[in-house]
Amino acid sequence: DSLRHVEHPEEGAKRVLKEQLGLEKVSLELVQIESFVWDNGAWHLIFDFKTRQPDTAISLGKDIAQAKWVEMDKLPPNEEFAHGGWGRGVLLRVAKARA
Repeated sequence: DSLRHVEHPEEGAKRVLKEQLGLEKVSLELVQIESFVWDNGAWHLIFDFKTRQPDTAISLGKDIAQAKWVEMDKLPPNEEFAHGGWGRGVLLRVAKARA
């Protein structure tokens, strides 16, 4: 998802979690920032946050077909992630760095 004009990355992440999953009152930790140019030449700046949720109830937003919590050792294979498993790689890399 994209940030809104002048929206702080942490506030944008909280907004997306609320809109798409119904998660409120989340505590986020910025774990890394990624900067790269995609195949189409567009520059991307990605802010990766992590959270530990005491309340794991999910309420799907209007554009979300499915969402569920998954243990790190039970993540689906790369083929089931967008962009050739890029998101899975981020999750594993962040989890390993924080272990």
